[in-house]
Amino acid sequence: MDDIITKAFSGNKNALIYLYNANKDEIYSIAFCLLQDKQKAEKIVLDIFSTIWNSENIRMNQTEEDFSLTCRIEALKECKKAILKTEPKAFQAPKNQNFVISGEQKATDWKSAISEFSTLQKFIFISRVLGKLTPETISKIVLVDLSSIKLAINTEKINLEKIWSQKETENSIVRDAKQMRFHSDDVFPILSAIDKYAEPFEKMAWIKKIRIATTVLIVCLFIALIFTLVIIIKERPTEPTNSNTSTSSIASNEVAIDNWVTSVTATDYAVIDLRDYGKISIALDSKTAPISVENFKNLANKGYYDGLTFHRIIEGFMMQGGSSNGTSSDDNNEPSIKGEFAENGVANNLSHVRGAISMARGNDNNSGSTQFFIVHKDSTFLDKKYAAFGYVVDGIEIVDKICTEAEPTDDNGTIPAKNQPIITSVKIYTVEEFEKLKSEESSESAKSEEASEVESSEIISEEPSKEEISEESEKAETAE
Repeated sequence: MDDIITKAFSGNKNALIYLYNANKDEIYSIAFCLLQDKQKAEKIVLDIFSTIWNSENIRMNQTEEDFSLTCRIEALKECKKAILKTEPKAFQAPKNQNFVISGEQKATDWKSAISEFSTLQKFIFISRVLGKLTPETISKIVLVDLSSIKLAINTEKINLEKIWSQKETENSIVRDAKQMRFHSDDVFPILSAIDKYAEPFEKMAWIKKIRIATTVLIVCLFIALIFTLVIIIKERPTEPTNSNTSTSSIASNEVAIDNWVTSVTATDYAVIDLRDYGKISIALDSKTAPISVENFKNLANKGYYDGLTFHRIIEGFMMQGGSSNGTSSDDNNEPSIKGEFAENGVANNLSHVRGAISMARGNDNNSGSTQFFIVHKDSTFLDKKYAAFGYVVDGIEIVDKICTEAEPTDDNGTIPAKNQPIITSVKIYTVEEFEKLKSEESSESAKSEEASEVESSEIISEEPSKEEISEESEKAETAE
């Protein structure tokens, strides 16, 4: 994650203001070119930066470019709302799929070049050129099928070549947009939103300092108490012991049953072996998330995960791994897969409760690839936004140990490379193979316990009999 993004999400006001200043002019130029109204364009900038800091998706941004893309998408969504107020049918594609215009007049600037475009065509053109969006993202914003969007883009060149030229039109709007500046006499809503976002972090910093001071004080008092008790015990006179009596006690620790999802319909199982920690067994559900499970199985079977790490760990939230370079900004040649969750049009009822395994992704819904995360504590706010595809059925205590002992360097959970838990292997088993494996492990455990009992009984049986003791006594008397 970029340093400026990390600081911003940690409540650093200077970083938040920097991101605002770096993006406000671009957002204003997109809104103005679409709406051709200064006041409406300024309002969109104010509205976006007054609410964006508390958006759930914003915390998934890893770089400044991710943040800028999110701002552009939000700006285009707001522009769409403003247009629909005056043109309710503005974003309906032509029934005959005909985007060709007559193009009788010649143009010398972008405004006149696209003057004959429909509102939908203008929106697509500006979203592509100034918003720098893909046809897929534009389709999601305007809720028009992807084939129509691509057809409109392909028709742009035909239309613009009649009037001027596609290249000249694009260059013209880019030049004009770069010269536009956002100026507002009232930026109070933005500053207020930044203050409101930063306030909890500032309080948290004070609370953390108080907790540290309190902990240090408690530790000092505890050490003093132990030291005092040691002195008292040493100075206390010892009481005579009765050699004929011996006492023994067996300490028993009651282990509370930890509630997490273990009763699941598994189609396959994965066993993640972590160096110095042990194995985590996961039930995979390909009936609910077939694409995610198949992707995970293929990567595991070809040994992709062997030697990789868990690079991002947040206690009470999750542990994330599967990156080829040990960072969230992965760089590999593996293809991306479709995000199997409700907000991406896929039914997925697997909740992100404790022990769930899910696909990590970037801002794009379909950007999941190799990275995954295991939920430490219930995080159901991720439901419908991320693709869960199974649950931990054995080894949840390893997840607890890793998450509670982790020492991230920032609020995003970044773990230094030398401290990242290493994945020795990820092995895939069918249901039958996994049940057989667990049965063999149980048998081995039972044999080990039985062997220990036999060994103990043999040691006890070596005690001398009454006859042997009697013979020893007679020998002793004879010797005397």
